[in-house]
Amino acid sequence: MTSIKPARFIDKSEITAIADRLLIKMRDAGKIPKWPQLADLVADYLDLSIVWEDFDAVKDGVIAAKIYPTRGEIYINNAFPAIRDNSGLYQSTVAHEIGHWVLHINLDASESEIAGVNSIQVGTIDRALTEEVFLCRGLAGDKTKVVNQKTPEEWREWQAQYFASCLLMPLDKLEEARRGRNLTNWKHLGAIGDELGVTISNLRNRLQDLDYLEKGGDSKQLYPGKRLRLAK
Repeated sequence: MTSIKPARFIDKSEITAIADRLLIKMRDAGKIPKWPQLADLVADYLDLSIVWEDFDAVKDGVIAAKIYPTRGEIYINNAFPAIRDNSGLYQSTVAHEIGHWVLHINLDASESEIAGVNSIQVGTIDRALTEEVFLCRGLAGDKTKVVNQKTPEEWREWQAQYFASCLLMPLDKLEEARRGRNLTNWKHLGAIGDELGVTISNLRNRLQDLDYLEKGGDSKQLYPGKRLRLAK
């Protein structure tokens, strides 16, 4: 038995809807989403613990994070100090792991397994069950574009990061944050990033994905996308 779902294709619209529904459920439960610490609030709502640890590079490989489904724990590797030092990268990393939790973990199976473990006397617990781990092979960054993913693992990483982008930067929140600001101005973009708790590169890629900014071109120059041009 495993609590990890088989890999499957999940498109952007479905991932967006799942992230939006999660925020709605939080509001309905009286847990009002707040930025820039949204990922921490979502983890708390889902009863997920965040743990920092020195990973075993031989056992786990060089990875940024891992999830223990039956424990409800997200572990972040101390070998990646940039995650701890950069609040935007930290929020993205936690949101990325939440994406794995929501999209790739069979939550019903995890709950039943936990109940089963709790009913067994200590010393007879099946370690293969309690120690099952979901390894995150990619460092949460700004790779939200679908570019030649080939393996189930690569698809999962893309899905988790796209979920993180949708969760931290939902359309309605972006609309609110951009009022009175110029999205083609780097200083204004930085202010929005600070307000939402995301890196400026993640913000730029999200705005490009939503057609607020033009994709491609000079990385130092920001060009208005279709959504901004039509709004004029």
